[in-house]
Amino acid sequence: LIRSQLQPVYNYFGRLRYSRKDGIFDMKEVWIQDEFIKLGQALKLAGLAGSGVDAKIAVQDGLVRLNGVVETRRRKKVFNNDQVSYNGESFVIKTKKGIKL
Repeated sequence: LIRSQLQPVYNYFGRLRYSRKDGIFDMKEVWIQDEFIKLGQALKLAGLAGSGVDAKIAVQDGLVRLNGVVETRRRKKVFNNDQVSYNGESFVIKTKKGIKL
């Protein structure tokens, strides 16, 4: 992308981010080895929770969305192409399972 295709956007916490002018956001991808990962582990792997306790509290308080729906189960299995949102940031789970190298 070139700078002219981006527009400045301020997220919920006042941090400046850039998004594409056509409305399609480039989503962060988190790659895993297995078919699924638990929601709390996914938050830690993505760097959105510093520890398991932080992830547990965020999920139990209803601050995490899985595919646009509030999820309060920390051990909920997250699969390939599931979208997780927390704290104004989002990411998509991608699995390496079945990819031939």
